[in-house]
Amino acid sequence: MSAAMNDSTSAPTPLLTPVIVLACAVLLWVLFQTYALFNERQALLAAAAQLAKQAEAATKVRASIDSIAAGVKRLSDGGNANARVIVDELARRGVTINPNSAQAGGAAK
Repeated sequence: MSAAMNDSTSAPTPLLTPVIVLACAVLLWVLFQTYALFNERQALLAAAAQLAKQAEAATKVRASIDSIAAGVKRLSDGGNANARVIVDELARRGVTINPNSAQAGGAAK
């Protein structure tokens, strides 16, 4: 009977092999996910860098348009009939003109 006990202590248990395989599979899955997420993060950072230039240009265009709209509003307030028509049409379409934006737009230039 002691010979049978020696055989069982030297041989791995039948549960050890599946646990090792499962642990290796989980480790490989985590490594793959880490690699994929790192690559995706790098791609997102590159896309954000490319879009930053366009966002800056859009901000400049917006400031320019706000400056023009404020100028038209000043002309309208000064009595220019054509400017009044433009301001009324913009107001009818829901566009509000901030007369203070001309000062901010002038400072940006």
